[in-house]
Amino acid sequence: MTLKKFIETLATVIFYLFLFWFIYQILLKLTGHSPTVETILATGLGTVIAFLLAATLKIGEFMGQTRSFMENTKESFRRIREDMKELNQKIKK
Repeated sequence: MTLKKFIETLATVIFYLFLFWFIYQILLKLTGHSPTVETILATGLGTVIAFLLAATLKIGEFMGQTRSFMENTKESFRRIREDMKELNQKIKK
């Protein structure tokens, strides 16, 4: 497993842990138990930050794949253009 993939997986796991803890704290608050509003808000903020980190890493990977696809497509069109020129030269002869 590469370092980049490990960090992406770690960010996703942290997000789900924060999300679970956030829901747990909301349930405790709704049932009349002890978490303060500030604690719940801090956990919610941590959840949002973890989600943004995980999403940013996934979008970065997607953009890398998109750039690679664009380069491969440009190369394919360049080869097609060369083949078309070659065919035109053969037809003219």
